[in-house]
Amino acid sequence: MKEHALFLSLGFSANDTKLILEAQQYIVIFERIEEQITGYNAQTDPEVIRQLNIQVYQAAASIWAYKRKVLGLILRCQIVSNNYPLLVDHTSREAAYFVKRLRELNEGKLRPLPEAIIKENVFFLKIMADHAKFIGHLLDPSERKLVDQARAFSHDFDQLLFQAQDLEHMRPQSETVPLLDQFLDQNRVSVVSLRDFKKTARDLIEACRIKSNIHPLLADHVFREADRFLHIIDAFEESLTSQKA
Repeated sequence: MKEHALFLSLGFSANDTKLILEAQQYIVIFERIEEQITGYNAQTDPEVIRQLNIQVYQAAASIWAYKRKVLGLILRCQIVSNNYPLLVDHTSREAAYFVKRLRELNEGKLRPLPEAIIKENVFFLKIMADHAKFIGHLLDPSERKLVDQARAFSHDFDQLLFQAQDLEHMRPQSETVPLLDQFLDQNRVSVVSLRDFKKTARDLIEACRIKSNIHPLLADHVFREADRFLHIIDAFEESLTSQKA
């Protein structure tokens, strides 16, 4: 969330001082929360963690509302911004996801495994497809090979997303172990490939070896999200394996 605020602040025109200031305030809010969390560990009182979740929930809900406000301003042509509407929507969807997870954690709610597998993959496949589109648009057009690779990933993840949505529409009948096992295996292959592409792009950007408008932190940000998705797939596969046993 802190990095989202930074990326949005960098995309506004110099005239949008109020929006820039709001984004900078969110950077401060989430930095303070980060510092606070460093003092906690597995032995911290659960009630303290519950109160932390409430605090973070309120901050995440607030930045979600800010992002939706910015999206509305862009779509109504009330501001001219270098933030793509899809990028602003993308970050707002991640904030909404974060808010929902915090609420579920505090309420002790866990979705049944098959439902969670499908819904989490639908969410993250859309995130990965968006990332590929952003990379393709923010690379300099002269980086033809990398642009073509990004477009290929965009198409691949669009197709995986459509398949995941089809599986979701077929619920609960589609919630069988063989189908979910194949679903995760197929997604893993593509996510590993995209994760490695993002790592290469990040390293090239940090070394100033390619031409782009991609902030080095943004390159690292999308790499970490792909890596996070792989960890989620691993956890789901482990849970499925234990069920079969």
